[in-house]
Amino acid sequence: MPGPFKRADCPTAGGSTFPKDPLIADQPFDGFEIGVLHMLRLFWMAWQIPQSRAWIDAFSFADRQFGPDQGPLMARAVLDISLALGETRRAPLRFYDPYCRTCSASITKEENHLISSLYHFRRGTPQARAHSMMLCEGEDEMVFHQALARLLRRAGYLDPNLAPKHASQPPTH
Repeated sequence: MPGPFKRADCPTAGGSTFPKDPLIADQPFDGFEIGVLHMLRLFWMAWQIPQSRAWIDAFSFADRQFGPDQGPLMARAVLDISLALGETRRAPLRFYDPYCRTCSASITKEENHLISSLYHFRRGTPQARAHSMMLCEGEDEMVFHQALARLLRRAGYLDPNLAPKHASQPPTH
């Protein structure tokens, strides 16, 4: 199914090569950021292969990670990031199959820009903007930044009184 997200070549899904992208374990991301990536991959899988019903697994994962009260709200906040990217990007965002143990250990360039944006946005560092610009392909990142801010507020990582001042300036702490 065409759309804003495209599963990367995976040998277990009929692809011809093993991932050549970097390993997630070699990135500076913590459990929160890796969990967000997993939920995003599940939502993207559901987008590309609706019969997979992977969105159910995304909500189940969020329940396990954040509890039954916060889980659905966190999953919705992660889904909002995905929807923001679907509106912003022109090219499909490549992602690795969340159900493939081999592929899911790696991270595509697009996934890396997304989680690096989250990583730096969360810590208030200026690198967030560079990753956001690459991810959003030079388009206005405001909707994406707003979705990141909602997720971080929901998770308790961002002061609720802070808001992105402009798409080019992620909030600082």
